[in-house]
Amino acid sequence: MSTWTTVYKGHKITVENSWMGGERLWVNGTLQDEQLGWAFRSRLYGSIRVPGQETKRIKVSLGTPSFSVECRIFVDDELVFSGR
Repeated sequence: MSTWTTVYKGHKITVENSWMGGERLWVNGTLQDEQLGWAFRSRLYGSIRVPGQETKRIKVSLGTPSFSVECRIFVDDELVFSGR
């Protein structure tokens, strides 16, 4: 299983990927999206509430361009994390 974690304005965003268990998006310990099964590409969606601002949309893109999985996390269409 692969796990990626980043912090955005005090909010912990974690993405888990398991070949047989699918993908999961966690925000501050709460499951917000899950894709079951196996795929070469996947998208996960969620949101966070930033005090004094509107709700921010989270989009996660997972893909396998080679033999490793790449993860990209976007908040309101801004790339905030990219890694293998």
